[in-house]
Amino acid sequence: VYKRRLYVTMYDSPSTDTDSFFIFDLPNDPSQPPQFRGSVDNAPTIGSAELNSVAVGSTYAYVTNAYAAPASCNNAAGANKNCGQMQVIDVSDPTLAAASNPIKYTYKIPSYTSSNTLAIGISIFYKDGIVYVGLAKSVTGPEFITLDVGGGGTSGASPTSPKPLGSYEVGNGVNSMYIQGGYAYLTSANNEALTILDVSNPASPSLP
Repeated sequence: VYKRRLYVTMYDSPSTDTDSFFIFDLPNDPSQPPQFRGSVDNAPTIGSAELNSVAVGSTYAYVTNAYAAPASCNNAAGANKNCGQMQVIDVSDPTLAAASNPIKYTYKIPSYTSSNTLAIGISIFYKDGIVYVGLAKSVTGPEFITLDVGGGGTSGASPTSPKPLGSYEVGNGVNSMYIQGGYAYLTSANNEALTILDVSNPASPSLP
């Protein structure tokens, strides 16, 4: 929920409606149902395993892609919607109709599974121009990644041009996260219930 709007992701869309990202307005009266505003398919050529989570900052939504793309997939300039674990959606128009293509960027993180596919995106958090992404467990590459989308001082970084900042190899999939007071609180998929990282410098996440 962000500014009285509800943003919803769908992991597996039904054959009757292939969209995977939805926006609703929340009424002032909680007894009334949310009002549907718009929706979009984040990757039209994929029929299953679409999105896992969403975080919203200003006029952009950041979503984690649940599709395990081949590690060799080409994602030049973030244009390949099927190749990457994080996508950026322009939500300045909640109907998602004004822009011909509201999916503005797909970010590929070089973390791979034993099946030589991209470790899928699971969790995500936005705070002060930084996006924090949690991936499934990988055999090569980190599971916790920080990206500059306009708040980390990286040259050229913006919501539609994310730039890598830092990372941390958790050793497990990052199921959920919360960022507060310079710390990241991560819940993991397997034997470590909680990992706390110092992210006061997002370019160098570390154990406190």
